[in-house]
Amino acid sequence: MSGDTTFSGGSPGIDAIFPDGNANVQLPLPGQLMFGAATTYEKWTFEGDIIIAFWGTFKTLPIDFETNTPAVRDQIIIRNYSDSWSIRLGTQYMLNESVAIRGGYLYDQTPVPLRGVDTILPDANRNGFTVGIGWMNRQWGVDAGFMHLFFGDRISPPNNFLAPIAAGLYGQSANLLAFGGHYKF
Repeated sequence: MSGDTTFSGGSPGIDAIFPDGNANVQLPLPGQLMFGAATTYEKWTFEGDIIIAFWGTFKTLPIDFETNTPAVRDQIIIRNYSDSWSIRLGTQYMLNESVAIRGGYLYDQTPVPLRGVDTILPDANRNGFTVGIGWMNRQWGVDAGFMHLFFGDRISPPNNFLAPIAAGLYGQSANLLAFGGHYKF
């Protein structure tokens, strides 16, 4: 991936040490192995999935700046991720011919080792709960869903990969709202 770097807030004399320019990053995305099954009983559908993500290949994050200065240098950030897994369980109930009510649960194991918890990605194991509703007829459909993610707290040690500047307690949660539509032709 490549993009632009912009530094702001400096005085004219400092701008030469922090030049704007391009940067390249190589981020290896993991392979995944997925297993899933679903079944329907009367108005109910049940589904379960297991996903294994091979994050163990993500050992470093190299950053190549177009212009290097004493303050801005190419970097290799150590990541040392581990393979991880997640489980997803979901259900759908057909209220009538046109309306579906949905719910689900997920557990997602973090691939980030304790020494890798920092401000770049303060990731943690997470539990998520979902609810949703869908309406459809023969050709059209609309869906809405909501997910809340509960992340476990993580304490990054002073000997983390970014040195003591990133040590501390990281806690987070997330709310996600989704809308979708479809048309059959």
